[in-house]
Amino acid sequence: MSLGPLKSVTVLRLDLNVRLMSNQNTAAGLLLLIVSLLFFSHTGTAEREGSPLSNPITGALSSAKLRAKEVMSQLSLSFEPATSSSGNRRKFISRPGGYALTVSAAEAVFAIETAKRKRSDRLSSRVPAVHGRSLQQRQLRFRLLGANSNASANGIGPLPERRNYFIGNDPRKWRTDVPTFRAVRYEKIYPGIDLVYYGSQQQLEYDFEIAPKADPRTIRLTFDRRVTVQISDSGDLVLRASAGEVRQQKPVVFQEIDGSRRLIEGRFVLRGKRQVGFDIAAYDRAKPLVIDPTLIFSTYFGGSGDDLGSSIAVDSSNNIYLAGTTSSADLPLRGAAFGANAGLADMFVTKIDATGTNVIYSTYVGGAGLDRADGIAIDNGGNAYVVGRVDSSSINFPTTPGAFATSYRGGDFDGVVLKLNPQGNALVYSTYLGGEENDSTEGIAVDANGNAYVTGGTKSIGFPTTVNAYQGTRAGDTDAFLTKINSTGSALLYSTYLGGSGTDRGSGVAIDAKGNAYVAGFTGAADFPTASAFQNSFGGSFDAFVAKIDTNASGAASLVFSTYLGGIADDKAYGIAIDNTGSNVYVTGQTISNNFPVLNPAQPTIGGSFDAFIAKISSAGTKIYATYLGGSGDDRATGIAVNSAGAVYVTGFTSSANFPRVLPLQTSNGGGYDAFVAKLNPSGSVFLYSTYLGGSANENNTSTVTSTNPIAVDTSGNAYITGYTLSSNFPTASSIQPARAGAQDAFVVKISDSTGGNQIDSTDLFVHQQYLDFLNREPDPSGFAFWTSNITSCGPDAQCIAVKRVNVSAAFLFSIEFQQTAYLVERIYKAAFGSASGVSTFGGAHQLSVPIVRFNELLADTQQIGQGLIVGQSGWEQMLETNKQNFTAQFVQRSRFTSAFPTSMTPTQFVDKLDTNAGGVLSSSERAALIGLFGSATDASNITARAQALRQVAENQNFFNAEFNRAFVLMQYFGYLRRNPNDLPDTDYSGYDFWLTKLNQFNGNFVDAEMVKAFITSREYRQRFGP
Repeated sequence: MSLGPLKSVTVLRLDLNVRLMSNQNTAAGLLLLIVSLLFFSHTGTAEREGSPLSNPITGALSSAKLRAKEVMSQLSLSFEPATSSSGNRRKFISRPGGYALTVSAAEAVFAIETAKRKRSDRLSSRVPAVHGRSLQQRQLRFRLLGANSNASANGIGPLPERRNYFIGNDPRKWRTDVPTFRAVRYEKIYPGIDLVYYGSQQQLEYDFEIAPKADPRTIRLTFDRRVTVQISDSGDLVLRASAGEVRQQKPVVFQEIDGSRRLIEGRFVLRGKRQVGFDIAAYDRAKPLVIDPTLIFSTYFGGSGDDLGSSIAVDSSNNIYLAGTTSSADLPLRGAAFGANAGLADMFVTKIDATGTNVIYSTYVGGAGLDRADGIAIDNGGNAYVVGRVDSSSINFPTTPGAFATSYRGGDFDGVVLKLNPQGNALVYSTYLGGEENDSTEGIAVDANGNAYVTGGTKSIGFPTTVNAYQGTRAGDTDAFLTKINSTGSALLYSTYLGGSGTDRGSGVAIDAKGNAYVAGFTGAADFPTASAFQNSFGGSFDAFVAKIDTNASGAASLVFSTYLGGIADDKAYGIAIDNTGSNVYVTGQTISNNFPVLNPAQPTIGGSFDAFIAKISSAGTKIYATYLGGSGDDRATGIAVNSAGAVYVTGFTSSANFPRVLPLQTSNGGGYDAFVAKLNPSGSVFLYSTYLGGSANENNTSTVTSTNPIAVDTSGNAYITGYTLSSNFPTASSIQPARAGAQDAFVVKISDSTGGNQIDSTDLFVHQQYLDFLNREPDPSGFAFWTSNITSCGPDAQCIAVKRVNVSAAFLFSIEFQQTAYLVERIYKAAFGSASGVSTFGGAHQLSVPIVRFNELLADTQQIGQGLIVGQSGWEQMLETNKQNFTAQFVQRSRFTSAFPTSMTPTQFVDKLDTNAGGVLSSSERAALIGLFGSATDASNITARAQALRQVAENQNFFNAEFNRAFVLMQYFGYLRRNPNDLPDTDYSGYDFWLTKLNQFNGNFVDAEMVKAFITSREYRQRFGP
């Protein structure tokens, strides 16, 4: 994935589109492939020597800015005919800034002018960079192999612009009234195939319009012999030449079908040594197919010292605001309020334009000591609000007249809150916030009136509170706090402690339009204040907490709800976000608890020593979902954002080699700790994408857990991430600063959400999801390869793919691993508690017997039996047996079971009740054998005998056969829809009744009953993964 460090970068985007056109009597179809091409021009050593741009930070930055102005102009391409001396009008020219583009039926040529230093000038590094240089032209050329170079050419989409060329003193060579066009068409470059060139935002695009029966496989790109052509492990097409490197990211393919987008498998293939084509899985040839890039830009940001990006925000124009900490004296600056590093470490605030290629302003803020920025928020006017902390050496931290607190209060460190004007060159206000002991401000949000809401932690008994506070005094060693500051920074509108007798800290804050503040953090107090909580009791060690505080209320009335969120070990929340309706808040952090209270999870079990978690909570304080996220190593989430559709984006860091990956930009851990970015669907049940982001050294390890907002999302769903990296090969693209400047640099990354489409149409994701939904685990490599190849072996045959997807999914339902876990649990519940009664209107209103086990019960218990199990691996049989024994021994000791089967029962009563609940499946000899498990005992108190009897009834073959169809239908709802049959959008068991009746009519043949097919193509199932 790494694009490597670059000294200067020129970016050209080349989009390749392929259209399939039907004849006039049929509906037109479109096959569209868009492939992003990046050209990296390496500046030579001689060119750099003595240059004012030789500084590795300012040089790369200035070069990138110049290139950005030249290449990334927002003007659309226009084409004019190029008349050669022979009168050939088959070529057209476009002249964007910084390069010239010539197109024809058989090739496209980019010509980029660069400066070349004379050899004699290399002797002195003091020669100015503009002296002694001549222009040389570097070309990037690719050809269409076998294309008809004599194809007729026509400009299409005439533009109003006319061009005139009065060059030289020979009027015969002057050209006047030269027309310009939006596009150029070449007809029949291959049999039945037309080629159209056009452009938008400096992106050259090609459309191949393919008539019925024409073969798109005839289209091949070929490159000069000086170019090395490779396909990387991640599927990128990499072209290397002396002029630089071209990298075309692995295609992401989708089709527009019935108003929704469906992903299609697509990849580059080498057809020869320097010939490239596309291999595309089956698609509807009458519908659009699109391939899009996803990594928009990625850049280092820093100077020669250590730099860390802590928090990021995006305004309505998609300008990017970055807050962090730096020890560099040469951080890139522009329009700064303070122009030099003042102490051991200072805060910095940087604004970058929406393209990611220009710094609008960047400034230091600090005193003489160690100053740290932790959070940033932006108001509607473009003012930037920053929180952090300063140590006792920074008594000269810049404050403003009239601010709430202009002097350092005490302790080892104090919190600070500041507001920068839209230009970044003046402090609107800057204030300390703290008491006589240690205080830190870590999270901030801003309302429409410019009031700032701040949270953090304080050890001070004199921390400033207001008369309307919920809690006016400190309760423990360290308490969380919430403070609301007016728009001028001169007064506190609301300020309260929030804590119990232990250690408590606020990490993040989000606000709604009514002045309610939602605070997330962690507590070590068993008496942390709760109200209307979904978890009233302390789990142990540290628990996350989420609290809603009405800052317009007073006293106890201001605590709307407050709840613990955690299990038996450490659980800490670091980030919080609120959706645009104010209806739900989203919390993320870390957990070590193997009993973290998941609900409707995408990942139901902990993966390693500690995992990230994500939870959604309604504005009324109801938990909607909660899930783990992690692999076998260390995984922590430090930031969270949500888009307008309710999809959630999280970032953090991971050391796991098996971190869950879905459509990843980077498929493997680069080394040590890597950053990660993941997107979760609105219901919290599926990861829509999940990727590593890092190089060979560490990114975002434990020192960044104080970051409270290192991720932001714009209105288009693009994700912006910041952090820090020690890697010299952190993946970069379209960079402001393509190379690391110091030992540790900040990074800024933008990831596009234009993958569009429904990810479940991807074979990789489809198979991956079967493992998650039915086996509750990540795929084993050999199994994953087997099942994906089973589908991709169909090639472009859409009917074959549809059949194979049904068969592959059904194979998981019938697998030993699923049968021995989930189906077993369903029968255990029936043997223990019988059946439930449900209402159905199918065939008329009536009652029917339905399975008693509920989705969350089966999910948790299936995970317990399947813990660590991979059928087919060495020792799996013994592991399964051990898991079954442990589970049934634990199950018979649950209060629900002991209430139904008190130990005072006789062994006969115990066995007979199990048999009755199961439907009378035992033969007389089997019944006698189970009673005999209790020996001569007159009661059923023997735990081992109880567990063995329950298990043997549940595993009885007669029981298995009789219950199979009921269980099979139930598992469709549990596996595919992740809900109970009578949960919304259903209101009763009519759907379940319909499918069970149909399955019985077909004697259990799910293929003839079209059950699996119906569920995996249903709108409800597909909406789990996309539109």
